[in-house]
Amino acid sequence: MAKTKNLLFDNLIFSLQGYGGGSTYWFEILSRASKDDFNFKDLNHTSKVHNSLYQLYCRDRLKKGISPKLIDRYFERFRKPLNLFGKEKFIFHSSYYRILDSRNSKNVLTIHDFIPELYFNALRKYYNKCRKKISLSHAESIICVSKSTKNDLLNFFPNVNPNKVSVIHNGVSEDYNHMNYTRKNYIMFVGSRFTYKNFRWSVKAVSLLKDMDFFIVGAKLNVDEQSYISSFKNLKYKVFTDISNNELNELYNSAFALIYPSDYEGFGLPVVEAMKSGCPVIARNRSSIPEISPVKNLLLDDFTFDEFLDKYEKLSSDYDNYQNNALNNAKRFSWDKSYEKHKSIYNSL
Repeated sequence: MAKTKNLLFDNLIFSLQGYGGGSTYWFEILSRASKDDFNFKDLNHTSKVHNSLYQLYCRDRLKKGISPKLIDRYFERFRKPLNLFGKEKFIFHSSYYRILDSRNSKNVLTIHDFIPELYFNALRKYYNKCRKKISLSHAESIICVSKSTKNDLLNFFPNVNPNKVSVIHNGVSEDYNHMNYTRKNYIMFVGSRFTYKNFRWSVKAVSLLKDMDFFIVGAKLNVDEQSYISSFKNLKYKVFTDISNNELNELYNSAFALIYPSDYEGFGLPVVEAMKSGCPVIARNRSSIPEISPVKNLLLDDFTFDEFLDKYEKLSSDYDNYQNNALNNAKRFSWDKSYEKHKSIYNSL
């Protein structure tokens, strides 16, 4: 009978990111690995900043009498992770580009995207690239969340052995489901509003539509964003902050569509969430988006307002078909499926 494998997780991401794809991914894999048939241990790092994902995890841990330790969110990334297995062999999977340089450890690394290298300033770009380079040089197995991210990885680091790289798509929470709501006249924008997300382009695009409101899910609008969106006198809008998955699911279920014109995505969780809720997605035909949302007729190639209006008309004229396409496509993504592929990698080492 095979010996139970030792598996060590580093939960550093919860100290660095309150909400987002990275912490969502880690919570979903963590919650499954911790209950599986591994000899599982983890480094419980979190921040003093409210983090609902980590609190959900901690609630289960606290029932077992385990109290999570609060630590500083910034400096922890520079500390060497602890070896909780001593001289035993073990697999170490870090949530944020840390490695354990030990003869007894096998390092697993997840690459989500290359946003820092593409969009951050010179110092942050250099720091992130160096951090990835060091981690990659020690990794026995590398997981990329999309084929697009794998291509970026091999472009930025051509010396990486492609045989070490596995593509495992993210899943989508069971909180999102189709509820057969009557569709209302609003289009949604979900997530951060960094420049490459093209939020302002989305505002103008929706303002061109007659009797269509604009719902924004994410942080509160800053002064410049407030001024810009208010300049479109014909556009009614609402902003939703700090909402639960269930509340977001209801918004998706009532929305006409999600607009997602991002220049770059490692994966694009909101796209899959929307599709699973029966909400069609108009998005850019860039990076990982055509990989996870292959409905060509709703993808923007030229990225013009005329093209957006054309996609809108196509969606309006055949809405039920596009909605069914979204629902069927979303069935490809599951956190259980994703975890089983992770487990296979752990067991192969």
